[in-house]
Amino acid sequence: RFWRNYLNTAQMAFLSIQASFYVSHYGFGYRKNHNESLPQEIRDQIDFYKKSCKEILDSTIWNDGLHVRYMNTLNIYCCFLLLGSREDLRSIIDLLEGALFNYQQVAFQRLYDAIFAALIMAYFMLEEYIKVQECYKRYEKLTAPSVKMQENDLTIKAFYYTAQWITTSRKQYKDKITGLLVKTDNVPNLQNARRVILDLMNYYKI
Repeated sequence: RFWRNYLNTAQMAFLSIQASFYVSHYGFGYRKNHNESLPQEIRDQIDFYKKSCKEILDSTIWNDGLHVRYMNTLNIYCCFLLLGSREDLRSIIDLLEGALFNYQQVAFQRLYDAIFAALIMAYFMLEEYIKVQECYKRYEKLTAPSVKMQENDLTIKAFYYTAQWITTSRKQYKDKITGLLVKTDNVPNLQNARRVILDLMNYYKI
């Protein structure tokens, strides 16, 4: 029972780094058949990390003192799910929406941007653009007074503006996403976000 209450911090840090790497380099599931076309070696690695996260989620006793860590672990798992099938994308929505409801009394504001990034990307990849809009409004409301991680915030805005462009074709959203691109120009720690913004603009001809 003691070990089921023990979370390996080094292992979680490693999984978090891997999740960030794979989503940054391969998280383009809105492209047709993109996830299914990933090299087998990459898919095998992603499956391994998904299973590792699932084992931790299922085997750990998530008592009151571990709720924030549970949300973080769940979000890492969902990052790997972003690189899977449509069923995986639907699982992200079920898991994160359920967790946001069940743990709404838990103070995990520092995780909101990461959680909503995964959630909005899942809705977008499923082409549920109205849900992207609704989710973005919730994100803005919940994070208004808090400090946001810039890379996650830019990614969230990029998917939101693209969804709005797809559904309305309004020039204002082209201008907004172009503005995001300008913000990332020659900023070393924002190059992953820049890669996503450029790919969205190219793929959807914004």
